[in-house]
Amino acid sequence: MDDPRRSTTHRSFAGRLPAGTQHPVTLSKRGIQHVRRLPSGEESQVLSIGLACSECFSGSNLHKVLQPGFEYEAKVMQQLLQGNAAAPLSIHTSAGVTKFLEEFIDALEPHLPWRRKPTQKTGTKQDDPTQKVPAELQTNDWCLSLQLEGASAVWAGVDMLLQMSMLEEQADEDENDDSTTTTTTTSTAKGPQTNRKRTKVAVAGTSYHGPPSTSFGAKAPLWTKPHQLTYPAPRVQDMENFETEDDKVAYEEELYEQFSTFLEQHAHQVGVILFEPQWGSSQAAMPWPKDLLQRYISLSKKHGIKVLCDEIMCGLGRHGHETLFVSQAWELDPDCVTFGKAIGAGVYPISGAITKHGRMLFGQHGASVMQSHTYSGSSARALMAATQVLKELPMWFPSTCKLGLEMEYIFRYLTKISNGLVQCHGQGLMWGGVFTRSGQCSDEDFRNSVIASFKKNCTEVGVLPYHVPVGGFMVSPPIDIDVGMIYNIGVKLEEAINMTVAEVGWEHIAPIASCLDLTAYDNSDDVASVASVASVATTASTTTTGTTSDESCIAVDPTQKLGFSEKEDRAITALAERFEKCSDFLHKTRSCTTCSSFVCGSVRTKFLAV
Repeated sequence: MDDPRRSTTHRSFAGRLPAGTQHPVTLSKRGIQHVRRLPSGEESQVLSIGLACSECFSGSNLHKVLQPGFEYEAKVMQQLLQGNAAAPLSIHTSAGVTKFLEEFIDALEPHLPWRRKPTQKTGTKQDDPTQKVPAELQTNDWCLSLQLEGASAVWAGVDMLLQMSMLEEQADEDENDDSTTTTTTTSTAKGPQTNRKRTKVAVAGTSYHGPPSTSFGAKAPLWTKPHQLTYPAPRVQDMENFETEDDKVAYEEELYEQFSTFLEQHAHQVGVILFEPQWGSSQAAMPWPKDLLQRYISLSKKHGIKVLCDEIMCGLGRHGHETLFVSQAWELDPDCVTFGKAIGAGVYPISGAITKHGRMLFGQHGASVMQSHTYSGSSARALMAATQVLKELPMWFPSTCKLGLEMEYIFRYLTKISNGLVQCHGQGLMWGGVFTRSGQCSDEDFRNSVIASFKKNCTEVGVLPYHVPVGGFMVSPPIDIDVGMIYNIGVKLEEAINMTVAEVGWEHIAPIASCLDLTAYDNSDDVASVASVASVATTASTTTTGTTSDESCIAVDPTQKLGFSEKEDRAITALAERFEKCSDFLHKTRSCTTCSSFVCGSVRTKFLAV
C-alpha cells in the first residue's frame, strides 16, 4: 500500500456497506470492465454487470450523449472566468427553469405510453380518421414532474394522482350539489384539501419503491407505514413449485381471487395502487405475468383506483419490447408512469413521474405537484444528457431485443447447470437469479451459506452482479454492450455457480420450472419494431457485410434440448429468425451472432444446447 491513509479514508462514511467499512474505489471503466482499488490497496479488474440499471451507454456512445452538455458547460466556465454574465448550470426552482427543460419535454413526448392525438408541433402524422379517438384522449393533457431519484419520482406520482382524485371528486360534488355528503373538499392555491378516507397507497406484498425506511414498499424497518396497504402479488418463491403450465394458471387464478377480495375490503381506502411491471431488487428482475398484470390493473380501475406503474428500473427500453416503457408495450394504460436511473446517462441524477391527465385540472385549481424542491429539474447538464439519451435510445431498441434473446439462452443454461439451486428470470437486458428455498435450502442457515459462497466466488472469478436482499442477483449491463461480452458474463456466472455448488455440497433436485413469461412475444405484432426503428433495422438487414462467417458459428436451433413449451418455442423462433442474417445494423450495435465478429461460436453453442 503506497498511501497509509487509504485504510482510514472511509471510516466516517455510511454507504452501501456497513458504516466505517472501507469501500473499493473504482479507478476506471470501459463498458462493464472496471478497475478498482481494493481496501488492501491492490488494483483488481472486475466485470460490473449489475449496477441496478443505472447506465445505458458507455465509451463513444456515452461521449455522444454527454458532448453537447460538455460544450455548453465549457462556454459557461469561460464566461465565469472572465467575470461576465453566464447561462445557468442550475437554477433554484423558485427563480425559474433552464432553457433545456422544453427540449427535454419535446424529446419525451413521442415516448408517452398512451394513445394521444398528435400535436402539430411534433410533426407526427394524424390518427387514422377511421379510428375514433375517445374523448378523454383528444387533448394532450399529460403532466410531468421532475425529481432526482426513483423514490422521489414515485412520491411525486402518488402526490399528483391523489390530488387529481380529490379534485375530480370535488368536481363531481359541485356538479351534483349533493348536500347529504359527509365529505368536505375544498381547493386552494396549494391544491386540494380533504378529509376523505381514500388516501392510502396499495403496494405489492413483495415490492420496493425506494429506500425502505422512508419510501413506499413492503418493508418498514424503522416504523410502520399507516399510509399504505399491501396487496397479494406473485412471489418468486411460490413459482418453484410449478410442475406444469396448469400449476401456473391455477396459481395466477388464486392470486387474482385474493386480489379481488383485497379490493372488496379496501378499495374504499385506496387512492393509488403501485405496480412494477418487472420487479427490481425485491424479486431479482422477475417480470409480472403480462396477462395477470393487465387483469390486476383493469380491476383496480373498475374500483376507481389510480394506477401508477413504477418503471424506474425496467423502463427506458431495457425490457426489450422496443418501446421506452413496458406500459406501452404491454398496453397497461396506467394513470402515471415513473422513470429514472439511466435517463441521465448514469452520470447525472434525474428522474420523473408522468401522469396521463392532470395538466388542465391542476391549472384550473391553481394546483401543482407538492413533491417539489430545490433541484427538481434544475440542472442544465442533467436535462441535456437526458434529452440526448431519449433521442439515442430508439436506435438501440432492436439490438436490446436481440441481446435479450441471447440473455434468455444464457440464463436458461445457468438454471440447468445449477441443478435446481438457482431460479432465473427476466427479459431484455434485465435478468436475475434467486437461490431456491427447496431441498437443502429449506434450511435458512444453509441458504444463507449458499448466498455468501456465491458472493465470494463471484469476487474470485472477477464478476460483480447486483446482489439483492431476496437472496439472489441481478444482471443489467448498459444497453450498448456487445454480444461477446454478454457471453463472457454467462461464462463468469457459470463458473461462480459451479464453484458454489461444489463448495456447499449442493444435492441435485428437480429442475425449477420456468417462471418466464413470453406472451409479449407470442404474436407478430409484438415482435415487430416500433415503425421508425423497424425501417432502419430492416434496411440495414438487407445489406450483407464483408465479414466472413466462421464455421464454428453455424446457426443452432435455439429451442433444441432446452425444454421450452410450444408457446415459448414459437416466440423464441420468431425472434431468432428476425435476427438470423448478418447485417450492417447488427454490426453497428455489435450484436450479430451469425458471424464470428463479436462472439465465439463454440462458446455460444454451449449455452444454446445444454
